[in-house]
Amino acid sequence: MPKYPVNPAVVIAAREELGLDRESAAALLKISPEYLSELESGSRQPDLSLVRRMASKYRVSLAALFMPAPLLPFQKPRDFRTVGGEAPGLSADTLLAIRTASELQEIASDLVAEAPDLHEPQELPEPSLSDDASQLAATERARLSVSVEDQLSWPTASDAFRYWRWRIESLGILVFLIRMPRADCRAFSLWRERALIPTIVINGVEVDQAKSFSLFHEYAHLLLRRPGMCNERERDVDEARLERFCNRFAAHLLMPEQAVREALRLTPPVGRPGDWTIDELAKVARRLWVSRPALALRLEEMGLAQSGFYDWVDANLGAEIWSGRIPGGGRLKHHERRLRQFGGEFTSIVLGALQKGIVDPVGVDEVLGTTSRHLPALESSLEAQRQRYAALG
Repeated sequence: MPKYPVNPAVVIAAREELGLDRESAAALLKISPEYLSELESGSRQPDLSLVRRMASKYRVSLAALFMPAPLLPFQKPRDFRTVGGEAPGLSADTLLAIRTASELQEIASDLVAEAPDLHEPQELPEPSLSDDASQLAATERARLSVSVEDQLSWPTASDAFRYWRWRIESLGILVFLIRMPRADCRAFSLWRERALIPTIVINGVEVDQAKSFSLFHEYAHLLLRRPGMCNERERDVDEARLERFCNRFAAHLLMPEQAVREALRLTPPVGRPGDWTIDELAKVARRLWVSRPALALRLEEMGLAQSGFYDWVDANLGAEIWSGRIPGGGRLKHHERRLRQFGGEFTSIVLGALQKGIVDPVGVDEVLGTTSRHLPALESSLEAQRQRYAALG
């Protein structure tokens, strides 16, 4: 069987960029650590099947494995997940998610550079941490044109998240859903102003209510021009202040006082705040399509729940993970999964570039991870989404 002379330096760099040691990488490639060591030393060469597997698992092109030098490492977002002043490590899946998002961001930016009419960004405000996060949330919610009546009328959490996402994408922001270990992060944002399109990446394993909160948390990061990666771990003083601002912004945008009071009027829990059951809280949260912990925190802030209510709710809830099923049964179709993953803005840029002849169908297939036979359904779903949400405001 023919052997292929991959560059050992590229093989090592691709493995290390994903934070993999030799044993973990060998298991991923389904070879022995000794075999991988020989490949990385250059004393052994892989067959075509292994070359393809290396490209797939390391998420690099086949051509990259034969280049004379490794590619420049991708730009990681600033890590706000510090514990005791140091950032914890990231899993290979999360590093892969960051690289994938960075590549998609660059692809979209390159296509827009060739055809600016593919993308119509709006100028984003530039607040500071000294500004009032709740007032900024009110201003931005008004700019997004989402009324309390609209929010209370959405039938499912999935509808709510899709509409919020569509409104954020209408500002010229890319929003991707990529699965990562929940312990690593819930979301991150990427942006180098005047160079690349601002991008938000939401952890695809979260339920839609949590995705909506993460969406606006990361949107606040972009407004502050401080994109990065965060979760709920301890941070230093400056980063804690930043995270509190972003959390407050997201909570007030999703749950303005008028909306919370109306939801409570429509679904009044039994007993005093703090004595409510998790199920009673869930009924109110479903009115607004927000997570139960987020609503509990907002109720405390508004003086509508006793101190410690959020901590009690958080302690009595397990992690909620999205199953990939459509509410009411069934699973998403192939083109629906792709549109959900890439979002309307990115999909629109890529399909628009295809129509203009900037990319060919093969290039579109590679970027969107689909095949030509699925493109008509993808285009139809994108257009249906535009019409549906345009009709909502």
